[in-house]
Amino acid sequence: MNSAPIQSMSHPLEMFGYTSHALMVPPFPPRSVLMLGYGTGTVYRLIDQVWGPVNMTGVDVARPDCDLSDVTFAQMTASRFVHEYKGDPYDFVVVDLYNGNRIPEFVFYESFVDELSRLCGKLLAVNLTFYNFLDFKVFDRRFIIDCVKRVNCGNDQDDEDKVMFLRRRP
Repeated sequence: MNSAPIQSMSHPLEMFGYTSHALMVPPFPPRSVLMLGYGTGTVYRLIDQVWGPVNMTGVDVARPDCDLSDVTFAQMTASRFVHEYKGDPYDFVVVDLYNGNRIPEFVFYESFVDELSRLCGKLLAVNLTFYNFLDFKVFDRRFIIDCVKRVNCGNDQDDEDKVMFLRRRP
């Protein structure tokens, strides 16, 4: 079992729009959401605040110390979940996978991106804080970049929170 810290925390409502978590709220009301890197459910709570109740599946290596009564939760690696998943595609998929300030290497593997495209129905959001969106070139084969949202922009790319939204290629 990975004992990595959960990379999430609560933000006051007045901070909405100023964090990478708020950037990951989809621009439409999703019916189903897959959250790879569930953390403590910050993104789930924000989606619920904006769009109301949603069918949420959360995946994380550590079970969070928060209420999971409205969430289907899988305690496992995101790579294992994506590889083993056989159900219907999710409307919205979030990749918020960090160990400290590093994204796990498997996120950049073609096999992971191929499997991710299979379970992404409408839109994919990738938290790329600490990274440049060009680092995600491997996603080009299966996805089209829709937009990159940024907040807390500083002089250095490490000073800003960024989320990339992608649509699955037809």
